[in-house]
Amino acid sequence: MNTHRERVEAACARWNAGDLEGYLEIYDDGVQLHGFGPTSRNKAQVKEFYQQVWDAFGSPPPLEILEMLVDGHLCCCRYVMTGVHNGPFMGVAPTGKPIALRGIIILRFSGHRIVERWSSADFLSLLVQIGGVTLPAG
Repeated sequence: MNTHRERVEAACARWNAGDLEGYLEIYDDGVQLHGFGPTSRNKAQVKEFYQQVWDAFGSPPPLEILEMLVDGHLCCCRYVMTGVHNGPFMGVAPTGKPIALRGIIILRFSGHRIVERWSSADFLSLLVQIGGVTLPAG
């Protein structure tokens, strides 16, 4: 694999094949992952979170890259992850409802590995989909 685009596409294919360890190989061991809480997380912490996602929405919940832009050592992806809420997630008991989680990530590569990632995913919409949050009428 020569390009960052190819590396990201291969990682997504590993995710969709149910190979979480293989998916995580794209990340450097010292990676800093932003957007999973008020402070950055490390690779082990994000692996734990992803396992919770798999347990709640499918092993694996299908991940589709909708758009990808690459500029030098940076890669930006818009994605959607789909699945069915068959396990507890963020305090919400399983509902059997279908979900679609949309988000955007920016990846910073150093060599062939991601060393920093910024994520923005629409977890409010996800919680509305599974009945964990009710939006005001109007």
